[in-house]
Amino acid sequence: MKKLFISLLFLISSCVSDNKKTDHHIQEKGQAELHFINTIVKLDSVKSGDTVTANFKFTNNSNESVKIEYVNPDCVCTSFSISNENLAPNDTAYIQLNFDTKGYYGYKKVPAVVKANTRSRFYMISLIVDII
Repeated sequence: MKKLFISLLFLISSCVSDNKKTDHHIQEKGQAELHFINTIVKLDSVKSGDTVTANFKFTNNSNESVKIEYVNPDCVCTSFSISNENLAPNDTAYIQLNFDTKGYYGYKKVPAVVKANTRSRFYMISLIVDII
């Protein structure tokens, strides 16, 4: 009985040890990083009802491929397009935010979150506009 208990204890501890190795390995992956040329675009004196566009240029400055997993604008009034979701090393791409100003007046900040398989999992980009 004592041998069975020791065997079970050894088996459990070896499983826990293997899981830690796996988790550590996962944390080391994804050392790539995106470099955004601009993270904020400011527009002045836009007429309410117009749709405005902002372009955000970024580069994969690493030796690893990068995948843009999603772009999530903060407002349903904002759509987006992306020129390339999969970037090879040194590739450049663009995210375009399109904000419909209908019903908005004054100073408005429209953020969007970009998620990628990089060391920094999330990036924030923002369109700032003064709607008249």
